[in-house]
Amino acid sequence: MRRGEPSQAKTPRHWPLVLAATVFWLAVWQIVASAVGHEIIVASPLQVAKVLVNLIITPTFWAIAWRTAWHIAAGFALAVVLGTVLAWFASLHRVVSALLSPPVRAMRAVPVVSFIILLLIWGGSSTLALTVACLMVLPAVFDSISEGLRRVPGDLLEMARVFRVRPRRTFRAIIAPALWPYLIAACRVGVGLAWKSGVSAEVIGLPSGTIGERLFAAKLYLATGDLFAWTVVIVVLGIGTERLALWLLGRAEHSFEGLYRNKVVGVGLQPAQGSQAPSSTHDLGGHHSLTGVYGVASPNRRSAHRLPVDDLPGELHLVDISKAYGDHTVLDDISFTVPSGGLMRLAGPNGTGKTTLMKIVLGLVKPDSGRVTGVPARLATVFQEDRLCPWLSAIGNLRLIAPNCPQAGAEAMLTDFGLPDEAMTRPVRELSGGQRRRVAIARAVLADADLLCLDEPFTGIDADSMDDVIARLKDHIQGRTVLYVTHDDAQADALPGETLMLN
Repeated sequence: MRRGEPSQAKTPRHWPLVLAATVFWLAVWQIVASAVGHEIIVASPLQVAKVLVNLIITPTFWAIAWRTAWHIAAGFALAVVLGTVLAWFASLHRVVSALLSPPVRAMRAVPVVSFIILLLIWGGSSTLALTVACLMVLPAVFDSISEGLRRVPGDLLEMARVFRVRPRRTFRAIIAPALWPYLIAACRVGVGLAWKSGVSAEVIGLPSGTIGERLFAAKLYLATGDLFAWTVVIVVLGIGTERLALWLLGRAEHSFEGLYRNKVVGVGLQPAQGSQAPSSTHDLGGHHSLTGVYGVASPNRRSAHRLPVDDLPGELHLVDISKAYGDHTVLDDISFTVPSGGLMRLAGPNGTGKTTLMKIVLGLVKPDSGRVTGVPARLATVFQEDRLCPWLSAIGNLRLIAPNCPQAGAEAMLTDFGLPDEAMTRPVRELSGGQRRRVAIARAVLADADLLCLDEPFTGIDADSMDDVIARLKDHIQGRTVLYVTHDDAQADALPGETLMLN
């Protein structure tokens, strides 16, 4: 597993045990066949092997296997696409979900034979297996993707909204990784459904040159050996289809993650005018001075490594802000002004609405009354929670919100906040709480933002390095408009500015 990629639990392959189990059941099969003594009733493994060899060496076998496999695989793929798209639309609005619910339930409940007969009445049998496989698999995909969409982390979507992450990047970094386990589960179940229903459709519809037709002929002529041999073929093709589907999903997953790996790959770097951009596949590492090229300083310098910010906007005004949750009033006619380039601290005990007020400024919560003016378009924040994508590395989390920042700039920012080099390329879920907090702070100050909101930014930072982190943060927020929440008076004094006390 590459560092910085979502971890996937891998079950160790105990080949000796699997082989022993296979031999055991083949022996049981042989014993049963010998005890029965009639190959028409139970064909022996040796007889089935002979029939299978004779089938494989005939040219017609491959044409038959290909036609059935193609129709069933196409029906399965179509079900995955349609089920995913329909689940996505259903997640957008309740009306769409209500409209799609009856047909999906019908496909889930109606027996497969009913669909087969109806399709034979309405049309021919040439694409029967494809259609039936699609109809049987689609509900499983729809249900699984719908559940996955409900499990997409809402806090990460809010983070992407605040940092103005483009929808395509949000999908690749947040939505797709959350959906992937559900899509894989749907594929594992769906492949079996597709083959069972597709072959059943062929047995009933008898399209020419298919496995289903051969199964029907084996039944008609009591050729039990042929029946067993074609069943083995179906099992092998089903396993192959599942492995192919999972391999394709794995490749797609790696392509989604590739944008946020450590090397600068296809992120559209824009060098400063008159400079030459490095190759898109060149590893910038931590040893290249990029001062004057991308507007970021050398990693070895202690100056600000964030992206350039244009002239700051005007003052931020909050006028008569009120907010209640049910019968509990959190904010009551709160008014204040944050001057351009100034720092406003929101103080007060827990439960007085400090975080709610900050979320109102960020546009994540709508006030019941009052108005907010002067909020710039470009915002950045350190949330109370880290809100990092756990499957991305520290560098990947920074480059998610700053795609034009080269790797050296992201490394420089993380180094400036004391993150060890070896921690930069590991998935952030493997980092300690204090290390994750450093990444969250680095991400906020790296962003090209006119207003920086800090909500208990030093939570989880150990006391020994607190002063150093505060000092580095002070360097980076100079001249920027800052809204700051903390209940710790010592930390509040470290970042001087006006204080609004909430009761």
